Amino acid sequence: QKQQLKRERVSLEHDIDQKLLALCKIDMSRDIETGVHAVEGDIEALLQALQKVNEELMSMDCSTVERQQNEYHREIIQGYYQDLKTTKAKMKYRFEKEALLKNCQKDIEEFKTGAAALGKERDAIGKVGDMANQILAIGESSRERLQAQRSTFGSILDKSGTLIKKLPVVNDIIQKIHKKKSRDMIILSGVIGLCLFLCWLYWK
Repeated sequence: QKQQLKRERVSLEHDIDQKLLALCKIDMSRDIETGVHAVEGDIEALLQALQKVNEELMSMDCSTVERQQNEYHREIIQGYYQDLKTTKAKMKYRFEKEALLKNCQKDIEEFKTGAAALGKERDAIGKVGDMANQILAIGESSRERLQAQRSTFGSILDKSGTLIKKLPVVNDIIQKIHKKKSRDMIILSGVIGLCLFLCWLYWK
């Protein structure tokens, strides 16, 4: 039985060494936190089994050499516990560091996306500004053309007035036309009045 326990102790120590080594080599860039915790749980279970086996051996009758071996293995078990504690602290730090790195990368991507959207919005505002400038330019050009037309019409009227003043004959003809129109209007008004008077007499 003692030899069986010794072989079991050696086997457990070998398994613990392999588990600790594998735990230190885990690639933290992958999302395997649950798997890491599972490995840590396995190591703790192996350590408890190893401690139990070693305590059984220490409780048996044994020689001085065997007692020294059992004490040596007890110190090894304590070293395993310390290694596991240190490894767990390192793994926690590595997980936090990896999570922080992922958050930073996410923030950078969000910033890039926001910057791209802002750039598109800025381009759209620039296009609207260009269109507004074009509209203002068209309006200014139209105003200048209207001012030029108004100036041209004013010049034509001034020249026409000057021409009439310089040509008395034309001016007399125009005045006679106005007088004739006035006389015709008087005659027409008289005729209409007479017709109305005659109608009134007839109906009376």
